[in-house]
Parts: sequence; structure tokens; C-alpha cells
Amino acid sequence: MNDAIEEAIKMATRAKERFESKTDTDYENVFKYLFKVEKANADKMTTDFLKDVSEARLADRNAANVRIYCDQDARFKQRIDPKTKVKVGGFEDPDNWIQYPAKHDFQTTGCLDTHGLKLYTMAQTYKIKMEGEPPQKQEENRATVTMCDMSFFTLKPDNSNDRPRKGILEKRLKEGADLTTQPLEFFKDWISKIFLHELGHCLPWSWSDLNDGHFGVLWDNVRKAPAGVAKRNPDTYAYFGQLALMADRGYTLSRPPPEGSLKEEIDKANQERDKGTLKKYEKPTKRSLTKRSLERRLRRIARYPTLLS
Repeated sequence: MNDAIEEAIKMATRAKERFESKTDTDYENVFKYLFKVEKANADKMTTDFLKDVSEARLADRNAANVRIYCDQDARFKQRIDPKTKVKVGGFEDPDNWIQYPAKHDFQTTGCLDTHGLKLYTMAQTYKIKMEGEPPQKQEENRATVTMCDMSFFTLKPDNSNDRPRKGILEKRLKEGADLTTQPLEFFKDWISKIFLHELGHCLPWSWSDLNDGHFGVLWDNVRKAPAGVAKRNPDTYAYFGQLALMADRGYTLSRPPPEGSLKEEIDKANQERDKGTLKKYEKPTKRSLTKRSLERRLRRIARYPTLLS
């Protein structure tokens, strides 16, 4: 998990650096594709979030804004009325002075919630404070993040842990690995990406996966999110950070064809981006005049003779 935390911070750091670059046109195109606005019109919260994550440092628990657990929510206890000893619904975590009004009639915490009897939660963030004052002073803007067992293991039919997941960190990818053979969604279960997503749920951001009726998790939903949703959607930032590390390896989404390109070229590039297809470029931030691009340019000149003047 320490590697995942470090990698999530690296994602935010590299995303911020690439976004602020004046020459990284490929990553600027990634930003425009995900956030649906021009770089010059980016919301300040976008850079503020990346900056906050990039500057994250270790701290004692009670002074920390984010406390990370891998205990499958075992720290939570059912809420009980201290006088009647009757369960009052929900769960509480006294060490962090946080409670959880769980779903399904308060039967479970997030990591243990099921759809069709199957566990489905990769990670869960908790930030609702318990009533009263905690025994020890706590950071006001605090949240806990549980990285559920599903983040680390595949599950057996009975929901018990099976095998450790493979390929869950960028740093574990082989040097020179070909990332064009799988769509971006193939890499959705990187623990670092999941953790960066969860940080978007933490205070002071407190963003939701459901905004204005749009569910913003997984690539197909992320790419379709309108600008007003994208800027406060945790998974948009998670993919944005992930693509920053892939750019460090020379991979990015398909470049938009130059103005005046043929319709089939434009359609092909759009389809590749929509599928999350990664492209390998020798010089990711510079455009080179290949034989194919030269042929395209000549065809455009033939169609528009005024370009010769």
C-alpha cells in the first residue's frame, strides 16, 4: 500500500507538471478531452486538487486529514444506544470519531456491501463525524479511506480472497511494456489510481461519483461527463493522473488530426480516444512530419489550392 500512496502522489505531481507545461501539447489534448474545456479556462479547483495531493506528507493520525486502512472496515462497530444497549443503525469508528450511515438499512459498511450477493467495492471513504467531542483532539477536515480486499485480491464465489491481483501499479509494469495492446480500461484497477480517486471524496473536496444524474466511474462514463461534472468527478482526476504516468512512458490518447484532415481520419481518431486506445509516440510533445502526414498535407493542398499562395 505504501507503493500505491507514493504512486498516487506521483500521479498528481506529474499531472500538475505536465498540465502546466507550455510545450506538452499531447497532455493538453488529454485535459481538453477529459475536462471539456480549454486549458486557459481550467477551473482553479483542478490545479488546487493536484497541488494538494502532490504536497501530501506523512503525519500522526490525529493530525492527518486522510487516514488509510486495509482492514476491510473491521475497525467499525455497530452504533448502540449507551443507555438502552439497542442498535440504533449505522456504524462508528471511535478512534477517528467518524460514523457511517450504511446502505441497505444500515446492515454493512462500504467494503462489505454487496450487489447480487457479490462484494463490489474497491475502496470506501468515510467523513461523517460522530456526535459530541472526541476524547482526543482530531483534525477537523478528516476522512478515513479503506482500501478494500477487492483492491488487492480477486474473489472466490463465496467472497473470500482468492489470488493477488496482477499489474496493480505502474511501477510493476515491465520496462518497455507495450501499452497499445489493451484499452485504458484494462488498467482501471491500479491501486494508486483507486486511491487517487478516493482522495477526491475526502475533505475539503468531498466530490461524489454521482453528479447531476451522471455516474462518473469507469472510462466510458468519465469520457462522457460534461464540463460541469468532470471538474468535480473523482474518476476524471484518477484517469488524468494515470495518463500522466503513461505519458512518461511515451503513451497518450490519439492525437486530434490537423485541421482540414479527411473525415475518416477524424472519425478514426475520435473512436480511438473514446475506446481509450493508447498510442506510442517517439516524441510525445512534438509533431513530426511522417510520410503519411505528408501525404495527407498534399491531399489537403490539392483540395484547397489557396494554401499554396
